[in-house]
Amino acid sequence: MATTVAVFAIQYGFGRGLAADPELTMKKLKTAVFGTGFMGRVHTEGIRRLGNVEVAAVAASSDEKAKKFGEEIGVSRTTGDYRTVLNDREIDAVHICTPNALHFPMAKAAMEAVASALVEKASRSKLPSPKITMFQAGDGAESQGRAYLDTHIVRSMPETLLTVLAADGTVRMVLLLQFQDHPDYVPPEKWLKTLEGKPTEQQFPGRGVPRVTGSTMTVDAATAAVRRALAIDALLVRRPE
Repeated sequence: MATTVAVFAIQYGFGRGLAADPELTMKKLKTAVFGTGFMGRVHTEGIRRLGNVEVAAVAASSDEKAKKFGEEIGVSRTTGDYRTVLNDREIDAVHICTPNALHFPMAKAAMEAVASALVEKASRSKLPSPKITMFQAGDGAESQGRAYLDTHIVRSMPETLLTVLAADGTVRMVLLLQFQDHPDYVPPEKWLKTLEGKPTEQQFPGRGVPRVTGSTMTVDAATAAVRRALAIDALLVRRPE
């Protein structure tokens, strides 16, 4: 069964909070406030009383409302599009203080941004798309394994890999489904087999898998795709306890 989902929609655990990340607890946190009404003002006051947290950005339903509120509370970064704030990796948290009808789409977008950041950090690579396609084998809740499609650009042409994982998250096989660059750059099948069974930290050319002379960009892209599959599976599907 194939399932196409936005990254945020795969069960994401919020148990990995600020206390679990020493990088966040050691620095002054930057937060954004979405909404400029009564609750936006209440949250802004509460945030500023925390001491090690600053209101770094404000988002409203229009640029004018956001700018006016920002001037009143002394925040220079304002916007009428909250998505631009979510795309900023310098923002550590957001406070959604808008009317109730807007809570779900804003929270959904925020979770997607957080999940993407976690996967990219763990895999040391950029996600080519905010959506993934996962295939799951098994009956009911008992998973016997999963496979992830990853389409990305190598040089200037698309490549698609299918990374097949066992139930415990180890790499069972990697299949090349699409390669539109010059045939000389196609990764050999025997090289793809060297990716099997290796954890994320070994999925780097020259570290845990061999390099391929003349196909450096191809093998870099392929190992990055496998690392993304491993990160998505570990962080968003199996999830650490």
